[in-house]
Amino acid sequence: MSMFVQLASFQSISGNFDEKKDSCRINEILGKLQDRGAKIIGIRVSTGGSGTSNVTAVYLISYEANEPIEI
Repeated sequence: MSMFVQLASFQSISGNFDEKKDSCRINEILGKLQDRGAKIIGIRVSTGGSGTSNVTAVYLISYEANEPIEI
């Protein structure tokens, strides 16, 4: 098996993320990857933006699979 990554990003104009909605979206991505045979290795998140508004969170999901999986 080879290692691949899947990126997901969420933007908040107010500076406040909707944790429930974002968690559901990340869990959907993880489920789709696992349903297609991926073994999740890790998840990293990084945030950035200007001040307290217009903030973006980028999730990097690393996984093992026989080939890249498109979501």
